[in-house]
Amino acid sequence: MIILPAIDILNGKCVRLTRGNFQDSRVYSVSPLEVAAELKSLGATWLHLVDLDGARRGSSSNGQLIQEIVSSTGLKIELGGGIRTREVIEEWLQLGIERVILGTTAVQNPDFVVDAVQTFGADRVAVGLDFKDQKLAIKGWLQNVAINWKKLVEKYVEANVTNFVVTDTGRDGMLEGLNWRLIEEFLKLLKPDNLVASGGVSSLSDLSRAQELGLQGIVVGKAWYEGKVDLGEAFRLYGQEEK
Repeated sequence: MIILPAIDILNGKCVRLTRGNFQDSRVYSVSPLEVAAELKSLGATWLHLVDLDGARRGSSSNGQLIQEIVSSTGLKIELGGGIRTREVIEEWLQLGIERVILGTTAVQNPDFVVDAVQTFGADRVAVGLDFKDQKLAIKGWLQNVAINWKKLVEKYVEANVTNFVVTDTGRDGMLEGLNWRLIEEFLKLLKPDNLVASGGVSSLSDLSRAQELGLQGIVVGKAWYEGKVDLGEAFRLYGQEEK
């Protein structure tokens, strides 16, 4: 299982939102680059990087910073936030991002995502589905959409999309544990090693359960920043087996 420490970038700083609320954010470091280096020293091989400025505005202002993280750490990075055109996907992949996460676009334009997977490869593109109040949330979690998410997932599975990142934003930053009911609903539709779970990790027990379920990966954010999860121990216990 891959453990993906999370770095969320807002205004060039490393922050954590609570329940996806931009008005309820906390700055943990003015240097995401230093945080990335520390995570590597603990044993990370992957990062879950979210460009919050890009998610909210639809375009990134953190390109240079993200490129520095890629080049200086050598970590594999999955990046989400405001990636909504083929040109932007290509640019990020050329800069060394291992995998882009398509969120808003994945909900609004599934055919575009399927084409991106076919063009860039199934391992380079992930579908990111964020839930807020039990509905899919888009555009930086500022807008809910009432669509049948199960049918959407089925469409992607049929199109051979093999990477999904699922987040319950209602639990994100709350340290209450993941939404296991939601994860189990997803596992009825796709293989466990196609799923990265995110939102609410509170202890090593969450990582243990994710590994027991055979998930591809799990995102750890606030639990590490607040000292609830020792990532060095987590890497030793649950490994960094790659898909």
